[in-house]
Formats: sequence, C-alpha cells, structure tokens
Amino acid sequence: MSLIHWILDIAALLLWVDWRSGRVVALKTGQVAISITNSIRATEKSRFRGLGSLAGLAVLLLVRPFIYSSLGSSLEWTPRINLLAISIPWRTDFLGQMFVFSFLSFLCTLGIFYSWLLLLNSVNTDVPENDLVHRFVRFQLGWLARLPAWFKLLLPPLAAGLCWAAAAPLLQRSQMIPAPKSGSHYFQQASIFFIAALLLWRWVLILAFAIHFVNLYVYLGTHPFWNYMSHTATRLLRPLAWLRFGRLDLSPLLGAILVLASAEFLKRWVINVFARLPL
Repeated sequence: MSLIHWILDIAALLLWVDWRSGRVVALKTGQVAISITNSIRATEKSRFRGLGSLAGLAVLLLVRPFIYSSLGSSLEWTPRINLLAISIPWRTDFLGQMFVFSFLSFLCTLGIFYSWLLLLNSVNTDVPENDLVHRFVRFQLGWLARLPAWFKLLLPPLAAGLCWAAAAPLLQRSQMIPAPKSGSHYFQQASIFFIAALLLWRWVLILAFAIHFVNLYVYLGTHPFWNYMSHTATRLLRPLAWLRFGRLDLSPLLGAILVLASAEFLKRWVINVFARLPL
C-alpha cells in the first residue's frame, strides 16, 4: 500500500508539472503571436491541457482518501509522512485525516521537487537561456527563478522551518504530536527543520555526480538532460578538481561519498537532537 501511495504521489507531481508546462506554453504562445489563428488554437489547446491536468490532480487528491480509508484498515496499513526529523502516523479509520494526509503528502512531494529545482537553478547560472532543461527548470519555478541565487538556496530550509512552525500547533491540537514542553519548543523544532531541509538535496546531488561520472567514460547520447546534469556536477565539484588526472576524474566518486557520509551524519544528528528538545 505504501508503494501505491508513492506512485500516486509521483502521478500527482507529474500532473502538476504538466499543468505548469501547459500554462507556460499558453502564455508564451499568446504573447508571441496572438493575432495568428493557428497560434490562438494552439494556445487554447495548451490551456485546455493545463486545466485538464489540474482537474486530474484535484480528482486524484480527493478520491484517494476514500481508497486509503476503505483499504487501509483491512490491510493494516499505517500511512506516514516522513519529515526527516520525525515521522507522523495517520489513522485510516478517520476519513478526515486521510484527506489531510492526501494533501500534505502531495505538498511534501512538491516541496522536495521545488527544492531540487531551486538548487539546479542556483548552480547553473551560466547556462544559456535556450538550453531546454534550463528553460524547463525556469518555467516550473516561475517568478522564483528571478530571485538571487543565495536566496534560492536559503528558501527550502526557510520554508521547511516556517511550515513546521505553522503546522505543529494544528498537529498538536489533533493529538498527532505531543504538546510543547516550553514556550520555545516549537521554535527550536523549526530550527531543526531548517537544518534538516538540507537533506532534501542529497539525492539530486548523487544523481548529478553519477550521471557526470558515467558521461565521462560512456557516450550517453546528445539528450540535453545528460549535459545539464553533467554541467551541474562539474560546477559543484570544482573544490575537488585536484582529483582530475588527465582523462581520469575521481571527483564524482569522492563527491558522492562525501554527500552520502554527510547526509547520514546530519540525519542521525537531526533525529537525536529533535528527540531531546527542548534544550
């Protein structure tokens, strides 16, 4: 059941991406040639596709709580939202909780996706505007892509801390998390979530390093995605440039090892400190 829920979250994310892509195509087409009949028709089709994706997303988020509620108890499934510092369980016999779980789980998935986009957009400031992957990232981010690079890197941790500070009192009133032990308890928890959000980047970093390492020795083709991720890894691995010996480049391997080791250490630290709060 957890696998099915994960697949549905990915499906919801793809519907969101399709809606954003259709919306951007419609706006761009309308801005470029609003007086040409064919362009207007293309714009209408793009808008319809975008609205269809948005409607599909809404239906998915509203229908799956009924499935979880009806099948969850019989399968003895306890849905959870893993927030890195804490994993929150939900009751399938409460339909209202399943609706909240459905939307919050999607929002967490969407937050992870946008944290990856913000990182990629901040690193690849020198990529030409006509690069297809770079354009996709910018279109998905919208106005966020125009923010300073340092603020885009700060935004995911800041959003994680603020979202927990806003959600924690509501979760406590629903008796899903313990009551705060002091006036600063929620503030301290939000600070830990600020740090824990750095863990969201570990998998996209590993992916970039792995693609770059393979691309060094194996021809992966001319797809823009391979070049974009390889360029991302090259910029991030500049401090390890001393590991390049002619055609031999060990920097992606060491970079991946450092990311995995640092992430494991930070994960353990976050869980241990969060459990001991308030300090």
